[in-house]
Amino acid sequence: MNLDKYKLPVTIGSATFLIVISGVLFWLGSDRLYSDTWFSSADVEGERQYTSPNYGYTVTYPISWKVEETVNKDKGIIKGQTVFQKNKNHVVVYVKSEISSDTLIPSPATRGQAKAVSFLRYHDYDPATGKALDRVVINRSDGLFFEIQGYGAIFERIVNSFVPNA
Repeated sequence: MNLDKYKLPVTIGSATFLIVISGVLFWLGSDRLYSDTWFSSADVEGERQYTSPNYGYTVTYPISWKVEETVNKDKGIIKGQTVFQKNKNHVVVYVKSEISSDTLIPSPATRGQAKAVSFLRYHDYDPATGKALDRVVINRSDGLFFEIQGYGAIFERIVNSFVPNA
């Protein structure tokens, strides 16, 4: 029996199958890559407004998340931070005297506009976890900076609702 006539169709069929399977696995893998930084629709339903008593800004965040603000009284770069958190997911608003320069992917910032402010956005990866991390930097009138770090739907909500208080 001559099987040579089946070699080309089998090769093409196998290659097509591998490409399709690779695409599906890539798609599933990329979804899983951010699985603990993307948020369920339940997280985005109810919202609450938070006004920082120490750092002069207001944002909107999910009701199901908790907020913890700390003040750093030493003379370090980080003057304080507010952490919005639920389980392993979190978004941090820092007040800093310098913009972070520790990045895994040095790339130029892109300009953006939130509700009331212009900002610079840096796309990066968290050096501790290797997961995607965006940083948004906003100049303050006192020479300090707001730096918002996080990723996903809640990060975008906090950035887009950010309003510095006068």
